[in-house]
Amino acid sequence: MSKCIDDVRSHPAALAIILALVVSELLLSGCSHFRASKRLDLGPFAESTITLASDIQLGLTQKKPVYTRDYGHGPAVAEFEMMAKKVRAIIRGTIAYAIEIVTLSESKMSDAERCGELADYLDGLLRPVLTTPVPELNMTVAKLDTIVANVAKQKKFLDGLAAAQPIIDEVARATSEVVEDTQIALDAAVEEVRNEIERDNRDLTTAVKALKQEQIRSILNVRFLKAYRHGDPTAIDSLLAAEPHLKDIVKPGEPVTPADMSAIEQRLIFKLDALRKIREQLQPDLELYWKQHQELEAMADMYELALRQAQVTVIAWDRAHQRLAAGITDPAKINLVGIARKAAGSAVPLP
Repeated sequence: MSKCIDDVRSHPAALAIILALVVSELLLSGCSHFRASKRLDLGPFAESTITLASDIQLGLTQKKPVYTRDYGHGPAVAEFEMMAKKVRAIIRGTIAYAIEIVTLSESKMSDAERCGELADYLDGLLRPVLTTPVPELNMTVAKLDTIVANVAKQKKFLDGLAAAQPIIDEVARATSEVVEDTQIALDAAVEEVRNEIERDNRDLTTAVKALKQEQIRSILNVRFLKAYRHGDPTAIDSLLAAEPHLKDIVKPGEPVTPADMSAIEQRLIFKLDALRKIREQLQPDLELYWKQHQELEAMADMYELALRQAQVTVIAWDRAHQRLAAGITDPAKINLVGIARKAAGSAVPLP
């Protein structure tokens, strides 16, 4: 489990994976102790949970920035990193809670003692959060006291979990809110980095745009030569007006000799070739500029998908906990994948 926590610290978008695996561990390790008279068939649930976690993990594959590694030091990125820390804090609390209830379910204590221990744990876990919100919970100290007391007085562990459900619901709600705020912070961070890339490459993009326009203009000016050859005497004046550098070959109003026409053609060809070579020199820088934007958009899409999947998964985790606390024994009804699909609709691709 320490490895899982390390992974979360390294990858703030790993919320979906952790929650799915936590529920899997919770069910596989502890549910056989919840009701002595019933033994759940956890095979289908475990299989679907692993499938969901694997698919989410593939979508959360992170790569370190290569082309944008020199960016991302502004206030918007710092805000996003702060939000990611909040998500990691929630994950640490969620993992700790899952470990606690699995530990209690496997202990030799009576159910009443387990409920007392669960109440003490919830009190120690959440009371500091109410004074230093990470995230901010819509719960007063008095309400926490009431819930904790209700958990402590239960005689069956499943009833203790059910009494703790309001806390689980509020954590899920707050987590969803943090994920939404993180998405907003992500959008701002991406825009900040995008603007940094544009600012650093402003001269490059301006030069490339000017070169392209000049190339197109010179190619279009060749039409004046064709018009002159087809009998339009004014076409040469139009060409000289568009390409002033040709005036050292032929003066406006003077007759144009075949040698002049050849010299003009050679000058235009030389100019187009020079423009092409200059653009070729800038091509590596231009490709780096494109790759920076492509990498930024790819990473933004990856994080955005991860956040959407995380939000869906935490909803599914909450509902699975609720059904477990209610003593649901039908694997189909506590299937995390099925719950996640219903929660997601068509917004998030799930297996």
